[in-house]
Order: sequence, then structure tokens, then C-alpha cells
Amino acid sequence: MSNDSKNARFPAARDICRLLVFCLVFALTFAKSLAADTSLPELFSKPVIQEAPSAEFKEVSSELRGIHEFSGNFSQEKKVAGLSRALQSSGTFRFLTPEGLCWRIRKPFYSDLLVSDEEMVQKDENGRKEKLFTENAAVIRGFSKIFLAAFAGETKRLSKQFDTFFSGSKEAWQLGFRPKSSQTAKFISYIILHGAKTTEGLTIVDGGGDTTTIRFSDVRVSRKASDTPFARCLSE
Repeated sequence: MSNDSKNARFPAARDICRLLVFCLVFALTFAKSLAADTSLPELFSKPVIQEAPSAEFKEVSSELRGIHEFSGNFSQEKKVAGLSRALQSSGTFRFLTPEGLCWRIRKPFYSDLLVSDEEMVQKDENGRKEKLFTENAAVIRGFSKIFLAAFAGETKRLSKQFDTFFSGSKEAWQLGFRPKSSQTAKFISYIILHGAKTTEGLTIVDGGGDTTTIRFSDVRVSRKASDTPFARCLSE
């Protein structure tokens, strides 16, 4: 069957593909103007005092910052107001400090996404590459920097734009981030990372109350620089 025939038969799948790629770890493009649910998890009653953080917080942050490469499998679920079923995807990921994140969706379709501080590049199932620019490009690039900093445990870098919250210890912890500015809060209500020695999953709630939950499995961690070029993500 030709590619044109496939595209004609499965237009919905292509639309869902683009939606899931853009809401990979955030919901910026699809943020709603509706007021978000004001209820917050208990974690957000435990702020981090940047001038005098707890010993447990410093230990967890140090562990995260010491990781150069973090890779494995992921499963993602996005619950959108107005949709009866959650959007689901799964695949593999590779995070390198300071290069960025390679996100490879394998179900329900193939799509690769390269996220760095400066750009987002997508490769579709036919091997076509495209830099993602939208009317919210500046906002999306800004959020990609925020997300990558959170993923790497760079809490000082985040403290300029987010209030930080923490609970637990090295054995089981949660890190939470809430935007300080009302402008950012239109897109992000809060972010929660949880894990033990490494990040095991994260939750992002956008300004409209939609929730993206990502879980990691078969995680591999390295504290040494990788010999594999980061850009190779889109050439494999």
C-alpha cells in the first residue's frame, strides 16, 4: 500500500501523533483558558527554603545533578477535559546532560522528537525531519529549558521562575514546581517528579487542568559522558 493511501485511511492517527508529540512533557500548545482545579497535592505544602534547604533535599538534588545519561522506556497518558478516553503512547527515551532529550514514540505510531535548549526537531514514520515552530515557539522553547532543568535536578536554575517543593528522602522522594508568574501559570499549573535514586516518573498539570503522566521503566543510568552523539537520535 502506498504512503498516500495510508495517510488517506488514517488521518486521525496522524492528528493524534502530532497532538501527543506536542504534549510530550507539556501541554503548551493545547492549554485552555478555563480555570484550573485549585486543589493541590499535599507536596505543595512543603516548600524548599533555597537559603536553607534540608539535608534530604540537597542529597536528592546532588544525585540527580550527578547523572550524565538517563535512558529507558516510557509510558505516557494524557487526560484532556472533554475527551472520554485518555491519550496514551509508549516508547523509549534518552536524556543527556547538558545536550537534551531524545523521545521516541513507538506506540500507537512511530515518531521521534529531539528536545534541546534551543530547538525541537521531529522525525515522522517516513523519516522526514521538521523543526517545530508554532505561534507559541518562544514559549515552547522556554518551557523545554524548564523541563530539561527539572529533569536534571537543576533546582537553582528553576528557582528564578518556579517555587520548589520537596518531600521524602533519597529512598523515595517527590519534587514539585509551581510557576511564580501568572503568565507562566496560564500554561503550567504544576510539575511533580518522583523517584528514588533516579526519576521514576513525572506529572504535569497545565493551566486548564489537563494532566500528563509519564512513567519510566527499565531505566539505565550513567555518570560518565557518552560516546554516542546526541544528534544520532534522529539518524538511527
